[in-house]
Amino acid sequence: MEIENKIDLIKDFISFIQSKDTFQNQDDIRSVTTYSFYQISESFFISLVLSKHISDINYCKENINPNIINSDISTLEYAFDGFIKDSFFIKLFVSVENHIRQIAEFYESSNNKINVNSIGMTFKNLTDITKTNLFISITNEEKELFEFYCYLRNTIHNFGFQTKADKQLKIDDSDSIIESNEVLIDLNLNSVNNLTFKKLILIQEQIFKLILKIDSLIPKSDFIEHRLVSIGFNS
Repeated sequence: MEIENKIDLIKDFISFIQSKDTFQNQDDIRSVTTYSFYQISESFFISLVLSKHISDINYCKENINPNIINSDISTLEYAFDGFIKDSFFIKLFVSVENHIRQIAEFYESSNNKINVNSIGMTFKNLTDITKTNLFISITNEEKELFEFYCYLRNTIHNFGFQTKADKQLKIDDSDSIIESNEVLIDLNLNSVNNLTFKKLILIQEQIFKLILKIDSLIPKSDFIEHRLVSIGFNS
């Protein structure tokens, strides 16, 4: 995909995030996490814009390394593209994981543990009616989405390889701003995760929508202060 098309996709995603940043209590996770999605995506957008300089040999010689030659450019472009995509994914995953864990901690008790070591199990506990009935409307498709998201995270720990059984995710979201047609995404055992740029953004869009749904199920009267607030996030 051409760089300008990538930039347009992430700009559309940023605009969508901004349109959902409406929660009034800016110290609550429902506000901070949404704004975090915006900040991370904006940084990714900036990285994409700046990455256009890498194709300019004169720019690279002057600002990176005077010994760079033309044959190095494609390697630099490939390495930087992978670096910023991984950074984008990991930063958003961390934001999502914290969000889920803070909700779990808020609604658990000493005899009803929800937040556990595995983020995948923590998410399952949140949707377990025996532990809390707030999130019973989370669908099987949404549960599969989050499970697949965790599998994608695990591939990053293994140099991009899927080390578990084959997994497939179907996304069919006619309201998507990224891709309104059905999309299949595969992770195959012992194969490299070849997630395209468009599929990467599409998954993040779907995860963001899942977070918005979870947030809508939290009673408005419940205040869950985002842990970043304590260190001055909104100062």
